[in-house]
Amino acid sequence: MKTKVKMIAAALCAAGIVGPFQYAVADTITPPAVVPPTAQTPTTPTTYSVTYPVTITLSGGQAQTVNFVYSCSGSTCGFTAPAGFTQTSVLNQNSNTVTFSTTQNGVTYGVALSATGANGFTPAQSATLVTSPPSVGVALTNVPVTATSLTGFGGATASGTVTGVGITTAAIAPAGVNVQIIGLNPNGTPVGTATLGTPQGTVSPTNATSGPGSAQGTITVNSNSTNSSVSYGSYTITIPSTPTPAGTTTVPGTIAGTGGSFNSTGINIGGIGGTASYNPTTGVTTATPVFQNGFSVNSNGNVTIGCATANTATAAGLTVCGATATNGLTNTGTFTNTGNASITGNTTIGGTLGVTGNTTLSGTLAVAGATTTNGITNTGNIQTTTLNVTGASTTNGITNTGNIATTTLSTTGNATIGGNATVAGTLGVTGNSTLGGTLAVTGATTLNNTLTVAGASTLNGATRINNTLTVTGATTTAGITNVGNITNTGNIVNTGNVSTSGNSTVGGTMTITGATTMTGATTINNTLGVTGATTLGGTATGGNTASISSAGVVLASANSSSLTLNGTGAALAGGSTALSLNNTGARLAGVGGGPVTLTGIAGGSSDFDAVNY
Repeated sequence: MKTKVKMIAAALCAAGIVGPFQYAVADTITPPAVVPPTAQTPTTPTTYSVTYPVTITLSGGQAQTVNFVYSCSGSTCGFTAPAGFTQTSVLNQNSNTVTFSTTQNGVTYGVALSATGANGFTPAQSATLVTSPPSVGVALTNVPVTATSLTGFGGATASGTVTGVGITTAAIAPAGVNVQIIGLNPNGTPVGTATLGTPQGTVSPTNATSGPGSAQGTITVNSNSTNSSVSYGSYTITIPSTPTPAGTTTVPGTIAGTGGSFNSTGINIGGIGGTASYNPTTGVTTATPVFQNGFSVNSNGNVTIGCATANTATAAGLTVCGATATNGLTNTGTFTNTGNASITGNTTIGGTLGVTGNTTLSGTLAVAGATTTNGITNTGNIQTTTLNVTGASTTNGITNTGNIATTTLSTTGNATIGGNATVAGTLGVTGNSTLGGTLAVTGATTLNNTLTVAGASTLNGATRINNTLTVTGATTTAGITNVGNITNTGNIVNTGNVSTSGNSTVGGTMTITGATTMTGATTINNTLGVTGATTLGGTATGGNTASISSAGVVLASANSSSLTLNGTGAALAGGSTALSLNNTGARLAGVGGGPVTLTGIAGGSSDFDAVNY
């Protein structure tokens, strides 16, 4: 193939259609005239200063010139007072007047500067714009091209337009101002005069400047040469030995040959095939040759080899439609293969290998370095000493004799680990977990959802629950120490002692079947209902008690005084005197049941009234 290309190039050179191969030199297109650059809009700098010189002459004194400087940095603008002066105020709605004061030679006076424009002291661009290249523009119509480097372009001309945009500047003029001295002498005359200098103000920087210039356009160079094409080729018609009995009019034949062409659309070299026939009666041979693309280069630089389809690609490239054997291939861009690739030797890939389809490895895959995948589907066994996977992996079975390190391990089937499993990071299990042996956790354990234990659980150390503890079944404990609140919506049955060092709140009924002892002060803010015998008081109350039982109610003091209420009556005892009340009446009894003496009874006034004796 290389030999054919060289022969075609040599033939074209000899025919004068193309020149000898040479290094390119520059074509020169000189316009008859240039188009002045297009102006832009200058941009006034946001940082600038304006100096206003003011000549001040006090009555009877010498003239002196001081500079009042107005400057801006972005949106921050203001005056800088001359030495010895102090800015005292900014006047009017648009701040177009500013005043300064000073004391010189015993005379205190002020100076006022007032801007006369609508924008205050902000300078303005001059209406006169100056635009200079780069860039100028050109308008070409069949302009001769000189020093051409291409054979056949000796009479070439160029046509087209390039628009040039230049750099535009405009002078910055200071805002107009008036100046006035403020102050009167004792006789009512002004303390002096104040006048603006010449020029009235200077701006730094002096010009507003646009951005850089630019050039844009297209120029078409036409060789003006007559298009010529070169074609060559030959083919052979073979009529095989064929019997021709009477009446035979056609004997089939074959066509085989080669051909090529070179023209403005590209280079084509290929075989010639087709069908042929021979008329044994007339001797006329009819051939239908068909050009078969072999090697094609189109005008866009695309190359096809062994392809049956037309070479119509719009970008340069190389397409090989048949099997390709190389002794070495170095590729710096994308390598695309639509068929099978057979490599009998070693393959070294310096960059990333991207495979979009299925990959079948008939032999062992040995990876010496780290391997990164976004997903692996495996139907057989994978054996590895260290497997690092950063993305999802789907397998039907993994047998591993070494370590497995992964950021996320997800399995939809069963996972059996014959040895120890160490997880350095977080272990996340979205489904149920069954542990056939003991679960030993040496560090802190955090459960973000429900923990269900079907069997007995033994906690040998201190256990802390930082949120709600909900127990739906019976709970047996040897002792609970709680420093916060315990809220229970069901029954609590305790066979041992309950000790509460803080407050206890019972929202429902509290039932105590055994004796209850309260050693501290007890406050009941609502009704206390007791259905069994109750005794209040004892040693802690100095022997004073109150007891309630089925026999009655007894209030007793430590000195044997008491009040007894029961179904037969009431009895009041104090010292050696007792009063009993029942259905038969009231009886007072003294020592040994003897009479008692009543005193302090008023004289009776009606029957049955008691009287003193």
